[in-house]
Amino acid sequence: MGFRSLSKALGTFGSGGQFRPFLHEKADGLATLAWLRGQPWCDGRVSMIGASYLGHAVWAVAPYADPPLESVALNVTAARFSTVFYDHGTPVLKNALAWSGLIGTQERGLRSVANPLQQVRLRHALRKVPLQSADVDVAGAPVPFWRDFVDHAEPGDTFWAVADHDGADLTRLPPVSMVTGWWDLFLPAQLRDFAALRAAGVSAQLVVGPWLHAEPAELRATARQDVAWL
Repeated sequence: MGFRSLSKALGTFGSGGQFRPFLHEKADGLATLAWLRGQPWCDGRVSMIGASYLGHAVWAVAPYADPPLESVALNVTAARFSTVFYDHGTPVLKNALAWSGLIGTQERGLRSVANPLQQVRLRHALRKVPLQSADVDVAGAPVPFWRDFVDHAEPGDTFWAVADHDGADLTRLPPVSMVTGWWDLFLPAQLRDFAALRAAGVSAQLVVGPWLHAEPAELRATARQDVAWL
């Protein structure tokens, strides 16, 4: 089943709107949730699962859903998602540009598969100036997320405040399942999230394995855990 972007802001794979990651997930997600609950085949109980950016989409909805969700799975992600792109206020260029290349080729209908040539392009693009145009080198066209990233790279820029949900009321979250890896780039932030959820009295469980971010073994473990959780 495919859903068009109900708020006309978050468009991917041919949906209406423009894909500007982290800016519209809350409004779009809550609109989608309201639509789901209004369908005759929905009894109002809704669970959400997501990994990485899709986990961010869950974080953008779960603390604000009214009535609350039934359960959520927040895998290899973090409430403060911007930490993966800004480490203690310092822009992490490689993470941001690699992801820009991934979503840029995705939106052009190209297959996102492992490509050694892409890594060469990434290394070359990271050395060029101005950085604003590095996205064209890795994706073949401008990528809105990359342009936002380089235009709002100063520490404390409020542009990204909408992307972070670590300040939300955690007591509103339903039971939470988490999967991550000891070498996953989200590990430190996700461990903080887990501790904060437990401190808030939320029923939460966490699986950590010997994995890197999005490697096949981590994806398999996540899929198994999600099925068992639901």
